[in-house]
Order: sequence, then C-alpha cells, then structure tokens
Amino acid sequence: NIELLSASAILISYIFGPPTAFLFSIVAGFYGIFKANYVTYLFIVRIVVTALVASTMGLFTNLSFNLNFIIGILAMNIILYFVYLVIDPDPMQNITHRASHLIWNLLVVRFIYIAIYGLVKAI
Repeated sequence: NIELLSASAILISYIFGPPTAFLFSIVAGFYGIFKANYVTYLFIVRIVVTALVASTMGLFTNLSFNLNFIIGILAMNIILYFVYLVIDPDPMQNITHRASHLIWNLLVVRFIYIAIYGLVKAI
C-alpha cells in the first residue's frame, strides 16, 4: 500500500540505516504502483521524496523513534506540498492529500509502528 510506504521507509531507515531504506522505498514504491497499474508522475515524485527523506531520517537515530517518525512525516509532507504545487498546481487536492497523510500517519500509523519497533528492538 502506497500509504504505508512513508512509515515503513522511516522504520526501516531507523533500524537498518539509510541505504536499506532508500532501496526499500524505491523497490517497494515502484512495485506497488506498477502492481496497481496506477503509474503517475505524482506517485513517482512521492516515491523519490519518500526515499530521500527516509534515508535522511536514518542519520538521526540519536532521536527517539517516535520523534524521528514525526519529523520524517512532517518533512515529507512539507516537501511534497511545495513540489506538488509546482508540478500539479491543484491547491485543494494538494492540501487534502497532505492533511489526510499527516492525520493518518501521526494519529494512527505512528502508534502501530512504535509497537512494531518495540517488538523488533526486543528481538
């Protein structure tokens, strides 16, 4: 699911490091959009931004996973907001997608991934 790519990439970056997260983001992202037969330039841009932001967040493992996740999701959405305004200037659609991505990831997905991180860390 493309909606979980951001969260998964940040988790993988935090645990396994930036190169693994970058590769995961590119492979999983493109596999997902090709499998869904929904290849658009917006999704390609989103995959690339996700890969870059998640890889960068992997450099900040001195932060707690929770804070790392929040900063990563915020950074991703801020970058995508401005990039999408340039390549697809539909402000209402852009705001709607960024808001739903933020709400979903910060209010729901974050807690699931904190639990997953706790399980992986315990192993």
